[in-house]
Amino acid sequence: MDKLPIINAQNLSIGYSKKQALIENLTAQIYPGEFIAILGPNGAGKTTLLKTFLGALAPLQGSLKLLNHLPHQDCIGIGYMPQQILRPELLHLTGRTLLGATIQAHQWGLPYLNAEQESEIKLALAKVEATDFADKAFGECSGGQQRRIMLAQALLGQPKILLLDEPLANLDFRHQEKFIEILTRLSRDQSVTILMTTHDINLVANAMTRVIYLAKGKGILGDFAKIFTSEKLSELYQTPMEVVQHQHRFFVVHKETGQIENVCCEHV
Repeated sequence: MDKLPIINAQNLSIGYSKKQALIENLTAQIYPGEFIAILGPNGAGKTTLLKTFLGALAPLQGSLKLLNHLPHQDCIGIGYMPQQILRPELLHLTGRTLLGATIQAHQWGLPYLNAEQESEIKLALAKVEATDFADKAFGECSGGQQRRIMLAQALLGQPKILLLDEPLANLDFRHQEKFIEILTRLSRDQSVTILMTTHDINLVANAMTRVIYLAKGKGILGDFAKIFTSEKLSELYQTPMEVVQHQHRFFVVHKETGQIENVCCEHV
């Protein structure tokens, strides 16, 4: 690629303690407009990686730059959507009100949106196709509608990078499809770089450009077809592994124990 990387990690080690890093020596260059799925078993460090990119955790070792800067919290160039949707006491608020509160987070006094802020909220809602239910109480929205409101919230400020933590969890197939359709459009048409943790890549298989696979304290970045092989995963796990395909579904199996890793992946 002739573009400069928008995320550049060199020999990156991350975690909560230098004595026990969750991921060691990860090198990855990610470019504008890429749609990358972050895969791996539970506890592999997927959420920790996102927190490090956000600046919520400092790298233990190595270098990391996003948008050509060291990661720091509250960077307007990065949008984040956590696993937790919303605190119960806020469920009576409408989606539009929630976005208004977000855009005014640094302000005091009675809520008042100027024309520019109203326009930005309107644009964010349109990008995620949430205009029709934006004035409905958040708690009365379906799970898929709630996720799209939260995605609109992450898009405020028109970030160049979106970090999404399990956004497809507990959604039915129809809402998963719509969510991926919206993300694909954002990455393709507006060059937004998207990194999304997930346990099932069935819906993103045709949309993503590459995958990051994490396991046993290591991580690799590459094309799905090159990463998701018995040889490559055996190298990553440092033990014999087998990638088994059954009815378009892929399973990662320990050859010696027969145990199936908690990574449910389908590829079409």
